[in-house]
Amino acid sequence: MTNRNGTTRHVVMMSGGLSSYETLRRTVARYGAASVVALFANTRFEDRDLYRFLREAAAHLGVEIVEVSDPQGRNPFDVFDDVGFLGNSRLSPCSKILKQIPAMLWLIENCEPASTIVYIGIGWDEQERIPGIRSGHSHTLKGCRKTALCKSLFTEEGRLPGPGCGNLLPEADAWRVEFILTEPPYFDRDKVVAELAEVGIAEPAMYREGYAHNNCQGLCVKAGQAQWALTLRIHPDRYAYAEEREQRFRREKNPKATILRDWSDGGRPLTLTEFRERIEAQNAAQPSLLDLIDENDWGGCGCYPGAA
Repeated sequence: MTNRNGTTRHVVMMSGGLSSYETLRRTVARYGAASVVALFANTRFEDRDLYRFLREAAAHLGVEIVEVSDPQGRNPFDVFDDVGFLGNSRLSPCSKILKQIPAMLWLIENCEPASTIVYIGIGWDEQERIPGIRSGHSHTLKGCRKTALCKSLFTEEGRLPGPGCGNLLPEADAWRVEFILTEPPYFDRDKVVAELAEVGIAEPAMYREGYAHNNCQGLCVKAGQAQWALTLRIHPDRYAYAEEREQRFRREKNPKATILRDWSDGGRPLTLTEFRERIEAQNAAQPSLLDLIDENDWGGCGCYPGAA
């Protein structure tokens, strides 16, 4: 699976969500299935229905799903233990180790930068992420060692001239990244769901359950209080697993580490145990959940900013 004959290969980073599906669909429509690869980085920590959706979507579009993963078979909480850092909404080593690095290694081994375009499914409302993504795909796997200097070289439009750090690739060796959902017609989730239904493909189950993203079975550390409250309500077994892993990390690695923060109290660390107990106590008294959590704090999903 190489493109060393000079033909352009279009590699879509397929996460299993609706935006990455729509990115794949548009890329196939524009360039044809034969030149498109759907690259899926498996965290081994996903909702079972995500894999169903991937299979059906790939079959419908006539493309093959190429799967990569961490060779050690770790899940996000295993990564946190190994690196000694508990992921949170600001920093998540699981993204780099379980998704970015396996995907980048596949690109290096199977493609040539000069004849490859990488596609990432961020929309018109996420364009502030583009400079970081371009920067990540313009560095070696060692990443950036002069962040402030390199950061100024990348804009939404592209890469500016400048020396950067020692791990910044020459432009000819950097990966070209495109964001097809930032182009009109702009991504419309309801329209995508309706079009999928017309061909007999159900949207991923996590969306039907009320999640904003279809990743890490509702336990993504980038998620906010609203998503963790939802997981506690409909998947208490999953919540219990994350709570136990957080407690273990605090016992064995860092007693101050937490996934969540209480932004109503100046950003104080908030353990999953305290968050659960707070919800349970207020539920027993029958108050509104709005008095307890930030109902708009769903967090974000940003596992493909590149390996920098």
